[in-house]
Amino acid sequence: MDSWRDRNDTFADPNKCVMEPGNVNLSICWFSQGRGPHNGTPGPSSSLKETANNQGGPHLLYELRDANALIGALLSLVHPDLFKLQMDMLDRLASGEVKVNDASIMQELFPDWSTPFNGLAVITNRETLYHRDTKGGQRTFDILTTFGEYTGGRLHVPLLSANFIYGPGTGVILPGYIFEHGACKTDGERLCLASYVRPNVGAAVFGAYDEPPLPTMKTLVHEYHLPLAEIVSSNIWTSNGHE
Repeated sequence: MDSWRDRNDTFADPNKCVMEPGNVNLSICWFSQGRGPHNGTPGPSSSLKETANNQGGPHLLYELRDANALIGALLSLVHPDLFKLQMDMLDRLASGEVKVNDASIMQELFPDWSTPFNGLAVITNRETLYHRDTKGGQRTFDILTTFGEYTGGRLHVPLLSANFIYGPGTGVILPGYIFEHGACKTDGERLCLASYVRPNVGAAVFGAYDEPPLPTMKTLVHEYHLPLAEIVSSNIWTSNGHE
């Protein structure tokens, strides 16, 4: 288990927060820790199994429907092949043709599962230490979206020697398996939705999960039939009389 994700010293003081600091994963279908296609059966995360002591997960998923749909639309634009593959996987799961644990619970969740991703982490008021998402695919994207009222948010990507502004309303798309990344503490309260893919679930559904190649400008131009000028004007101000 990645114990750093729940380390107390990475969370804000709960006595000073409106949003309780925390970290929870919601997944329509994943493998439990240490399991995979060769030794286990996937199913919904325990956070989405409504019980007398746990009714928050399904309600939270319902409240996140619009945000998740927008995040999914973003994936369809930046990595259309991955979007299509993930939607095919979810269609197969929804059809009932794939053996899963808690199948009836999963079917009840599908009307509110509005994202093509396998899962999402809901992270509130936490510093995220440098890490790579090694359970994701080598050619898949994670999408990180931020909400709240805060200043000073930065997302660090050491391999690029880059610190990106990471304020409220930001959406970051990155191959989290390749790029180590982390998010610093903020002045104020931050909520992050981290949407991710689990290739081992795709392997259980399809027999093999063939990750599509990362998109390039050429593939996106072809996908969306974008016209590009072959020759760029050397003087864009000519028509306005500027020299």
